[in-house]
Amino acid sequence: MSDHEIRFSLDIGTRSVIGLVTRPSAAGLDVLACERIEHQSRAMLDGQIHNIPEVAAVIKEIKQRLESVCGPLTSASVAAAGRALCTITTHVDQEVTSLTPLKPEDIRRSEIAAVQAAQKQIAQGSVVEDPAAYYCVGYSVVNYFLDNNIIASLEGQKGKSVGIELIATFLPRVVIESLQSALSLADLDIHSLTLEPIAAINVLIPSTMRHLNLALVDVGAGTSDIAITSKGTVVAFGMVPCAGDEITEALSHHYLLDFNVAEQVKRQLHQANVTFSDVLGFTHTKDTAEIISIINIDVNSLAETISQQISSLNGRSPQAVLLIGGGSLTPELAPAIARLLNLPPERVGIREAKSIQGFNSLPEYLHGPDGITPLGITKTAHSQTLNFIHITINESSLRLFNFGSVTVGDALLATGLNIRDFHGKPGMGLSVTINQKPHFLPGTFGQPPAILVNGQPASLDTALNNADTLILTRGEDGQNAAGTLADVLPKLKSLSVMFNKQYVSVKPVVKVNGNVVDLLLPLTDGMQVTVQEPRTLHDITTILKTPPPSANIPVYTFTVNGVSRSYSAEYVICINGSPASHSDPVHEGDEIDCPTPVGASPLLGDVLNLDGAVNKNITVLVNGQPLIIELEKITLSMNGSPATPTTPLINGADIIFEHSSQPVPIVSELLLQYEDEILPQIKQGGRLNLTLNGATANYAAPLKNGDRLDWSWRGA
Repeated sequence: MSDHEIRFSLDIGTRSVIGLVTRPSAAGLDVLACERIEHQSRAMLDGQIHNIPEVAAVIKEIKQRLESVCGPLTSASVAAAGRALCTITTHVDQEVTSLTPLKPEDIRRSEIAAVQAAQKQIAQGSVVEDPAAYYCVGYSVVNYFLDNNIIASLEGQKGKSVGIELIATFLPRVVIESLQSALSLADLDIHSLTLEPIAAINVLIPSTMRHLNLALVDVGAGTSDIAITSKGTVVAFGMVPCAGDEITEALSHHYLLDFNVAEQVKRQLHQANVTFSDVLGFTHTKDTAEIISIINIDVNSLAETISQQISSLNGRSPQAVLLIGGGSLTPELAPAIARLLNLPPERVGIREAKSIQGFNSLPEYLHGPDGITPLGITKTAHSQTLNFIHITINESSLRLFNFGSVTVGDALLATGLNIRDFHGKPGMGLSVTINQKPHFLPGTFGQPPAILVNGQPASLDTALNNADTLILTRGEDGQNAAGTLADVLPKLKSLSVMFNKQYVSVKPVVKVNGNVVDLLLPLTDGMQVTVQEPRTLHDITTILKTPPPSANIPVYTFTVNGVSRSYSAEYVICINGSPASHSDPVHEGDEIDCPTPVGASPLLGDVLNLDGAVNKNITVLVNGQPLIIELEKITLSMNGSPATPTTPLINGADIIFEHSSQPVPIVSELLLQYEDEILPQIKQGGRLNLTLNGATANYAAPLKNGDRLDWSWRGA
């Protein structure tokens, strides 16, 4: 037989260690040798190694016995307890910065970002007691999202955002390190590693059965591992930290037994009666039914704990429950679980290893339910899906947990390196303001990191093999945004016109922070740019710096309410012979003439910018008599004499200007003016009959010009 076909498998359990040496054949797997040794002390608790030397001694003894039959053994396939498994579901959305279709590298980078988000979640949350002791051993994508919509594949797609929802699986380092330490003391290395519930499912629930909603419960000594199948896959794992040892403890306390003696009593409960000695040396022979009644409370408690965890993981009762492990033989456990899950008794059954096909020469002591997990580990060992590889990453040695294919991305996750930290930073952008409108110039994108595997270019999806060397080099940063004013301004054109009988070329004026600059001026962040193009008459006169001539245009000085003011008379500018305003457009070849003084005496309304304001009032007929109500009043005097907005301004004048206004009155406010007439009537018991424009008046109604308000009295 060839060594590469032989596999040495170890089921390191809480109560015992089972070792198998197998070899594939045409009929399945041949069991070449098998050994089982129980721990002499409680070296393991709840599936975790607590006394490494004692466990190593048991492993070494099994190894030596098997080597006497099969020859030297240098490595073994093992399983980690399901209690150690931790899964985190995470969802990460990212904006798409590139306009090109998504590539596999882009998708892979997003997946790794989602896994790193799960690592951050487990590090910052309360999922486990010591987050630093956990690392990711694999992940599975649940859904891809494009612009918040679920999509089967992202490759080749375009969108504004992508999302990844995945389940990341974590395992504490202490689990693997304790296994490795125990095996090392026995001169063994870990060839492959699986998880105990996965191993059991692989041999007990094939893929053709996983469309059923089944619960597999491995009732061991320290823990009860639970796995749920549905819709063609394994949908959940769980564990409760109680199993067969709880029943053993109950027997030990009730009858004062050594733990190992209590364990033997528990295993003999299928007999009619059991004989045992307590710690005081007294010998007892008890009817099995009596002993079962003693542990009934503890069995029901164990069944309730397992049932609650199944319901919690599955959301409801499953279609059936499969019990394995030595603890599944506990009397009345299966019926209790069926009752608590409201299942028929025949839907909760104990599965034995002897029913599993594909194993030849299986020893009889492995035919029971406690033989299923060792067979699952053995089957997984031959698939080599969970082995370890050693690589070097940036000159650091790394041992990777292999789920069948280890990639560069997996290695980066295991080391805790953040791929984003190695991606070149994008160049700094520039923000400039042009005529009060913001403009942004982005820098160039940073380059992705350079990845070399054994000196050859690689990607995050490149598969790694044992002894590979991985080098990750940070990508180059992007270039900062740069340019000149000419790069951000539209093409500016000059305008040729005839100004005051002379042809001139009016060029646009560009200012930065108030200073005229050249278009080749380099851009800087925060630059304030103003551009004045010759489009209107105002633009022309401003750019040419040709304000109207001051000759023959008088300047008036005066005071308004004691404040000194001055005023220059308006002037007229003509375009092609017609008077024009400052906002009028100017075209190529237009003739502009300016200015011609107008009027030597401006009016007070123009000087004071009254914009045609006059006294405003409304007239209301009250019982047929007109009543004038002032709403706005302007009072003007110049040099002590009354004046109006149309009065010409006198140079050096002293002007007094008052402007008052009041809101439109409502009916009740107007009646206050007639209270001397109304109150006596009310005191005499009269009742007021009030109408507005012939209809019953609303006291809160506002009055309008021409309204008619009438009232009359009705006797008390």
